[in-house]
Amino acid sequence: RWVWNFGDGSPALIYTTYQPEVHHTYTIPGVYTVRLKVSTQYGTSTVSDSTKTIILVKPSPVAGFNTGPVCLGASAVFTNTTLSTLPTPVTYHWDFGDAGLADTSRVKNPKYQYKVPGLYTTLLTATNQEGCWDTVSKGVRVNGLPTAAFSNSLACSDQPVLFTDASTAYAAALVTWNWRISDSIGLIAILNGDTPSYVFDSAWKYFVEQIITDANGCTDTLVQEMKVNR
Repeated sequence: RWVWNFGDGSPALIYTTYQPEVHHTYTIPGVYTVRLKVSTQYGTSTVSDSTKTIILVKPSPVAGFNTGPVCLGASAVFTNTTLSTLPTPVTYHWDFGDAGLADTSRVKNPKYQYKVPGLYTTLLTATNQEGCWDTVSKGVRVNGLPTAAFSNSLACSDQPVLFTDASTAYAAALVTWNWRISDSIGLIAILNGDTPSYVFDSAWKYFVEQIITDANGCTDTLVQEMKVNR
């Protein structure tokens, strides 16, 4: 019978079969006395022996970071919140969970741009100069983009022209539609809504820009040239 006492107030670890090595996690750095007592039956008697050793448990950093959902095409921003009680530098290794790509970094506060929508698991490992380390992982949601599209009614000057949204949502519903009408000189009108109308006061060539936004805050923009007739 093998009885391990790790000196930190945790329950003793007891084995009835030989284990070449045992593992124990200390939650507080410090100096601890580890004791091992081995006993066996010899006839009707119990024979035992014990040994002890002193170990120094060095402090580990506490890895942490903040991030949030991101729209496809934008970079995910990772804010490092790792804590360390030592004055010496901490090194960092990031794995952004983007399999098959060069998706690692050693920058303290990195940015990373994902190529495909989805949920990714980012892993941060923080290591101090004593060689002690900690890891933490979090999910990063990459939202797909909506696709802007629209049509318009017959465009004649001094008559209302109706713009009809034909955009496609990716996963989240569309929530805003903004329109900017320009000519060769500059901006002449700003419209809102999914089916706005506008009266052009002269026949000319115009540019209509549609900007859509979904519930995730992701956007897409489409610019079309249109000719207004007399």
